Amino acid sequence: MIDGSAWLTERGSFERPHPLAPSEWPLASSGSTTVSMINVTLTADLKDLENEDLVSAPHNMKWTAMRSWMPWLLLGQRPGLMLTVGMGRKISGPDAIPKSMEKIIELLQPNYLTSDKPWAEVSNSWTRYKSERQPAK
Repeated sequence: MIDGSAWLTERGSFERPHPLAPSEWPLASSGSTTVSMINVTLTADLKDLENEDLVSAPHNMKWTAMRSWMPWLLLGQRPGLMLTVGMGRKISGPDAIPKSMEKIIELLQPNYLTSDKPWAEVSNSWTRYKSERQPAK
């Protein structure tokens, strides 16, 4: 707790087989495996967390990841990792989304705001890249 705020940090790491085989995707694949080390920190006002009338407390989030090169960088098996940092704030609901963002959300993920199951299938950056592109050589 810091100045009436509660902070929760979760960390995780994993290594798994790379979805893009380096032999077929020499520039898009970082190697035979892909690695991720992720750190997520949530912060909220302690008074909101202690408020029994709130079903869900407002909070801020910071997401940091060190991971293998993303396929669209076309860095192949070069040594190194990429650092990704994201920040966010929980909003009260769809009505709090800026109108300019609604168009982007609908374009990138149709039905996200209106469906209980907006994703037809599970995907990630690598499998989506593979389904949308041909190997660069």
